[in-house]
Amino acid sequence: MPETTPQVAIVHNHWIHYKDTLFRAMLSRPVRFTVLLTAAGSTERLAPALANCPYKVVVGYQGAYEDVGARQAAAHVWQSLGRVHPRCVIISGWCDVAAWIAWVWCLIHRVPMILWSESNAFDRRRSWWRELPKRIFVGRMKAAHVYGSSNTRYLVSLGMSGERIFEKRAVVDTGLFRPVPERRNPGPCKVLLFVGRFVMVKNLPFLLRAFAAVRQNRQAPKLALRLVGYGPLENEMRNLAQDLGIGPLVEFHGAASQAELPGIYSAADIFVLPSISETFGMVVLEAMACGLPVVVSRRCGCASDLATAQTGWTFDPFCEADLTAVLERVAGLDAGELRRMGMAGRELAQAYSPERCADTVVRSVKRALQAAAGGEIGART
Repeated sequence: MPETTPQVAIVHNHWIHYKDTLFRAMLSRPVRFTVLLTAAGSTERLAPALANCPYKVVVGYQGAYEDVGARQAAAHVWQSLGRVHPRCVIISGWCDVAAWIAWVWCLIHRVPMILWSESNAFDRRRSWWRELPKRIFVGRMKAAHVYGSSNTRYLVSLGMSGERIFEKRAVVDTGLFRPVPERRNPGPCKVLLFVGRFVMVKNLPFLLRAFAAVRQNRQAPKLALRLVGYGPLENEMRNLAQDLGIGPLVEFHGAASQAELPGIYSAADIFVLPSISETFGMVVLEAMACGLPVVVSRRCGCASDLATAQTGWTFDPFCEADLTAVLERVAGLDAGELRRMGMAGRELAQAYSPERCADTVVRSVKRALQAAAGGEIGART
């Protein structure tokens, strides 16, 4: 790669598999970059060793992100940026000290910044005094790259021009996540699938209660529920399923690796994500890439972009009757209609491939450098 290609530093919290997929795709694009990770992993995620990582990465702490002190994170970012000497810095979010230290470093050294934002206005209650620092933070960014339209609307509310915001930063490995025809469910009972952690924000008790209210013959059901994942609420969920009388209709699959997930998605008929707060919902993209129609909570950032009339349904995650009505409709559809919706979802998911996202990263860097030089940003592409 020519040395005239600008060096970019990406300030990120810890290793995440879908960001790793993006970084690998960026290796074949005209951008030199170094990823500055505050920590190697997180207590909430399984992360591999980074010793053989194919892109440049500097890790501040080899343990979990949750164990890193503010002073340690600040020193790591400040010193690493000084060694890398980037012409542009990408900062992932604004919620930790590493992001703010990188922001200050860039202001002092007059280096243009790009914001990677995942926040939505509906994530939590907002107050003007909490939003003010974000407005200041966002106001010095030359561009932003977000998952989808709900993230764009939030940044616009914080004062950023929509012309500076690039979308579709959510990444699904379209090479890995694809339909596995031989795993297709052959039975008369449709399988409703959830994949994720068993934690409160995923709203699983709500899902079980709404599913239990579906009108069907439980000896010859039209719809069964498969839960894939792990977490502190698993025993509670097992007990609740029994208390609701749906134990035989609910399968607790356990944890699954990324390599196993395409087969798991392909063996189901519909995917559901009932979260009460979700920045985007990467599992929805994975399910769609594998050919499933989706049922998505309106408190998920992806809902307005992915769950269209052609690909699925949305519901209020605080109204069990709303989800039950959707599930009863799903239970009554024939397999052919579900497959048609799934194929429409798969086509939509292709727009979130690592290659397309990597191309957008390159465009955002060019625009940020152009804006820093006094040029016009122009319309989003």
